[in-house]
Amino acid sequence: MTTDYVEVPTPPGHTLEARFCRGSPSDAAIICHPHPLYGGDMHNNVVSAAWDAARSLGFSTMKFNFRGVGASGGYHSGSTDEVEDLLAVEHALAGFLGNPAHRLHLLAYSWGSWIATLAARELRPSSMVLVAPPLDFLCFDGMVLPPCPALLILGQRDHYCAEQSLLGWLKSQPPCQAPRQRVLLKGADHYFGGFQSRLESEIRNFLHH
Repeated sequence: MTTDYVEVPTPPGHTLEARFCRGSPSDAAIICHPHPLYGGDMHNNVVSAAWDAARSLGFSTMKFNFRGVGASGGYHSGSTDEVEDLLAVEHALAGFLGNPAHRLHLLAYSWGSWIATLAARELRPSSMVLVAPPLDFLCFDGMVLPPCPALLILGQRDHYCAEQSLLGWLKSQPPCQAPRQRVLLKGADHYFGGFQSRLESEIRNFLHH
């Protein structure tokens, strides 16, 4: 499986730099990186773990830099403007696959989890992986997970999302028949240094079922 550099056009007129690995036309994963103002981009270690997990299953996989990051045009807004970027990436991905009916798997880390959850109502993913959603840093009040299987991974020493905050947010979600799995990694903090292999394994096992 080869990885290609691609540019994704957006409605505001800027382009986003992305990496696309063509695999299955039926299953595709998009990976959202952490906060740009704190060094987040598509080369992050957690993004790499998610990328490797999806590719190992033969999924078509795309990671990208949000506006204002790396070679992506535009400017970071810190708000829902970045949702437009994610929708544009999904639209481009469907075009690359030639299959608008593909199953979409949203994988997102930290701030990327916030953007992915905001966009999920429109994207209607088949599954969702949220790594360290920063519930104690950003406002997730009223944000609803889509009615699909979801995996939520948290580090035990995460200062941006306490375990109780995650449990409280999940408890506030509407009833859902789809499974919601939680994984707490002992010893890990928000950045998951030294835990990339474990993250990749957890994500791959979830997507495999």
